[in-house]
Amino acid sequence: MKAPLFLALSFGWMIQAAAQSPIQPWEGRWQGTMRVEMAGKSEEQFIKVPVEMHIAQTDTPGVWLWLTQYKGSMPVEKKYYLKAKDESKGVYETDEGNGIVLPMTLIGKSLYSRFEVMDNLLSTCYTLDGDTLYFEVISGSAKPGSTSGKGNDESPEVVSYPIQQVQRSVLTKLR
Repeated sequence: MKAPLFLALSFGWMIQAAAQSPIQPWEGRWQGTMRVEMAGKSEEQFIKVPVEMHIAQTDTPGVWLWLTQYKGSMPVEKKYYLKAKDESKGVYETDEGNGIVLPMTLIGKSLYSRFEVMDNLLSTCYTLDGDTLYFEVISGSAKPGSTSGKGNDESPEVVSYPIQQVQRSVLTKLR
């Protein structure tokens, strides 16, 4: 009788393991520094801000608290929720709680988003690498900076958008 019980328990564990979300390894408390780098500024002029993040599964399946605290001279707290829309396709969204919902796509170990707000084009990327979480925001004008190419099959038209600022955070998981 022990073998069927063992098999039933093993099968139950396999179903639970298979159902684990790819976001689960991201859960925890993270701490580090964000560097705000601006075009035309020297490295000495870059801004450094202590950052802490808390990523936690909520009581709602497929929804995580995504709390970021910027602890510089003017502290800011951002409380968002990451929601799974279709985990099998890597489709998520970040709900900012104020009517703003941003699409997120999980590709490999990185969550990506790209959006425009107030004439600025932003690309974000969170990358999980073991006990290190990288977060980068690239921003610049949503207005084209230049256009090149001849507009044909051999030389298609390419529209470029200038980058004005990069925010880079490197966070370590706290134990």
